[in-house]
Amino acid sequence: MQDEVFFVHDTVSGCKYWSPNGRWINVQYTGNHKKVTIYGSLDLDGRQFVMTHERLNVVTFVAYLEDMQRHFGMVVLICDRTP
Repeated sequence: MQDEVFFVHDTVSGCKYWSPNGRWINVQYTGNHKKVTIYGSLDLDGRQFVMTHERLNVVTFVAYLEDMQRHFGMVVLICDRTP
């Protein structure tokens, strides 16, 4: 099983945040838009393989798949809802 996620090092301007009625929340914003992408896989035996990249794109995903194949050996890839 494989999935990917990316984290932004700062809050995103223009996002809405929930708070209790009548209470304001203070969301600090530094303007830093640095992101990190984490790809991770888990095989049926519980072995894990994780890589981090600065970008989430086809180049980093293919590099991840190649490294994952070297790590696990044979890999079966089924993509759903992928453009």
